[in-house]
Amino acid sequence: MFLHMPRLIYVDVSACDILDIEEGAFGKLQYLEHLDVSHNKQLGFASLPNITYNLNNTSIKSLRGNEMNCLSGIGTKILKRHFENLKHTNISEIYFEKNRLEQLEPGALQLLPNKIDIISFGENKLTQGRKHKGYFTNFQSGTPCYEYDAMISYSPKELSFVLTDVIPRLENEAGFKLYVKDRDEPAGTPFGETIMEAIQNSRRVVCLVTKSYLKSKLQDYELNMSRMEAIEDRGNLNFVHLILFPDVCNVSISIQTLDLVRQECFTEYPEEQCALDDFWERLRSIISEEFL
Repeated sequence: MFLHMPRLIYVDVSACDILDIEEGAFGKLQYLEHLDVSHNKQLGFASLPNITYNLNNTSIKSLRGNEMNCLSGIGTKILKRHFENLKHTNISEIYFEKNRLEQLEPGALQLLPNKIDIISFGENKLTQGRKHKGYFTNFQSGTPCYEYDAMISYSPKELSFVLTDVIPRLENEAGFKLYVKDRDEPAGTPFGETIMEAIQNSRRVVCLVTKSYLKSKLQDYELNMSRMEAIEDRGNLNFVHLILFPDVCNVSISIQTLDLVRQECFTEYPEEQCALDDFWERLRSIISEEFL
């Protein structure tokens, strides 16, 4: 349809009662900057892979898909495969308003291009909390929302402490949603992919830095990946927070860990029992704090 008009900049096929769009229908429009497929209620989010196929070969800047789903019936979900063709485009604005959108699969937003400035999910019924553990993340008021409030990075020797202290204090009492690998790690997922997905889907990474933590190559990898996420994607080292335990006082630490200490991204775990309540209260405040 568009092959004879390759210099199109703005394509508006909204409200045309379109039932389906062929894969790559817009991908050969080299100069295309704005695409609007809104108000075609039979398309649904399932059509997004076809709509966005080869858009990286265009000059696309904005994509509008408002009211692509019928306004009655069960809520809709955005999956990672719906966004997989967008990562290497130049899109800076995306609008998916009035779609009965309730949930997004964890990691879906990581597939959006780095140049994105506006994502509008207006007039949807975005829910809070997970409906199916480990599968979908949700959004709430234009502010970033993550599946987990914090990923807990710890040595296997500290698992008992995580189960008896961290989870009761931060989940049961404070109501946070934590990623604890021994409990939440999906079976059969490649090692590096599991860690990166947990890091990316968490508002904070809290590292329980003990002597055994500093000697572990796995924890060193988790800390380095968290620090990379803090620098490259979050723009703030405060994304990572170290809990320094008393047994690390006379132990040498890596340059990366020292850098976080110098930036005051740490709290010391108290030796005195009477100081524990204040410690947990401070940690709850740190996890809740918005820095983005």
